[in-house]
Amino acid sequence: DNPVGLMIIMGCGIGYHIEELIRKLNIFTLYIYEDNFDIFFTSLHTIDWHNIIKLFSQDKNRSLHLSIGKTVEYSLFNIKLLSQKIGHHKIIQPFFYTHIKNSNTQLLSKHLTSTISFSSNATKSFDQEICSLAASIENYRNKPNVLIEKNQDISLPVFIIGNGPSLDGLLETIKKYQANIIILSCGSALSSLFNSGIKPDFHLELDYRRVIKELYSDYSTDEFRRGIPLLSSNKIHPDTIALFDSHYLAQEQDDIGTNLIEPRSKHADVKTLKCANPTVTNAGLSFAISMNFKNIYLIGCDYGTPTRDQNHSKTSFHHQTSQSKEFVSYSMNNKTKGNLQNTVYTDHLLNAARENIELLLLANPDVSCYNPNNGAYIHGAKSIKPENIMLTHSSNKNDIIENLKLSSFKKLKLTKINPIKIEKTIRTEARKVVAFIKSLPSPENKEGILRNIDNIFTSIQDSKQRDQISHSLLTGISDIFIKFISSNALSAKEIDHSTVRYKLGIKALIQTIEENIINTEQGELIKLDDTHSHFMRP
Repeated sequence: DNPVGLMIIMGCGIGYHIEELIRKLNIFTLYIYEDNFDIFFTSLHTIDWHNIIKLFSQDKNRSLHLSIGKTVEYSLFNIKLLSQKIGHHKIIQPFFYTHIKNSNTQLLSKHLTSTISFSSNATKSFDQEICSLAASIENYRNKPNVLIEKNQDISLPVFIIGNGPSLDGLLETIKKYQANIIILSCGSALSSLFNSGIKPDFHLELDYRRVIKELYSDYSTDEFRRGIPLLSSNKIHPDTIALFDSHYLAQEQDDIGTNLIEPRSKHADVKTLKCANPTVTNAGLSFAISMNFKNIYLIGCDYGTPTRDQNHSKTSFHHQTSQSKEFVSYSMNNKTKGNLQNTVYTDHLLNAARENIELLLLANPDVSCYNPNNGAYIHGAKSIKPENIMLTHSSNKNDIIENLKLSSFKKLKLTKINPIKIEKTIRTEARKVVAFIKSLPSPENKEGILRNIDNIFTSIQDSKQRDQISHSLLTGISDIFIKFISSNALSAKEIDHSTVRYKLGIKALIQTIEENIINTEQGELIKLDDTHSHFMRP
């Protein structure tokens, strides 16, 4: 009797198993993958697709998704996005059924667990969203230089510098070609470059936390940072920006700060960063492509390591502070295809970062990207040994840098941002959601529990049409609760236990929305992050 939030069927065949699974299981979301059009066409003559489509289309809590004749990569990306449409509560305990075993269904099956696991944990928390909103408001008030659309391509190679272990073996290569390349350092890689005497042409930081500003005193000196332009997304903490002489900003796709300025901006040519998470090197590639670089080298962007005891360059601040401890990353318990060796260790975060790199390269086939790292293999990037990197001399590097600043960015003009008015709208939307949750009937069985959870998810999704900022914040609170309620209530053996767990979870969700949004004082809801570095240092 347990409802199935998500069922993924790999292989359509003539379809009899599809009808049987639908008959025996209470499936709410059905995803069918079939790589062969002809096989799917055969099923049109053997099973009643009309009734199947009718079952899933007439119930607002159910949905049917078909991936016919598509690549495995496309289907994995499609499944990753599916959680945003149906809710993470439905993908916590997915059911997999393999009907036909071939290279494609086996590859899909291999990556499904990690794809769904990351998707179910990908939502930003309320604290992260509210601090990102506060930082965005402060940064936009200062009328920053913002990334815009441009037509001119840049042939000069760019080295995107991450802080992975492979950076150690590539430092001499960076020094050798420093005059012939643009060096874009990302996050903590600045400490490795500082300790190696290499000054980047641009530095990139994304983090909204104030603690990052304090860590930069460990990464480098004020003198070293002088003259390095800072690239960032809209959510970076204003105190971090103050460490650099100049600042250039880009909006992240589907970010709360981007939602803030879109209705207030008078510029149609503002460009957003795509696939810019979950690591800062993802944003590095997105920035480089957005600025029209066509020859890109990923340096120290490993997304996997040969051993589990080194996650960063040995010259970096992070490695040096953990060196005294016998550090082993127990999260690095998965293996993936290696770039310069057969396999490397990775985890869900690095795997997701690599997948987003691959998606970005897939969307930009005119970009030549090179991977000389002893980390994970990256589909779409050309594997190259460090000793085979050969670049020609360029005499106009400084002119290219100055032209980049002028042609890729411009001052942002916005209508006035009123935080008090924004807070009022957020509270109004929060009250609507709480009122809706309180109006739901008490569920009598597990299907009723899942339907109620589904309707809560839908009500919060509906708020996006009225105000995207409120939607982001309410999602940041509700997502963790509805996943928890779904997992605990539906896993109980007795229905009485299920309903008790459901009611406790719903009560906690309402209290959290009231405490964090509805009952806050005016001017106290939207606040910058104020964490300090002693929370992070070993």
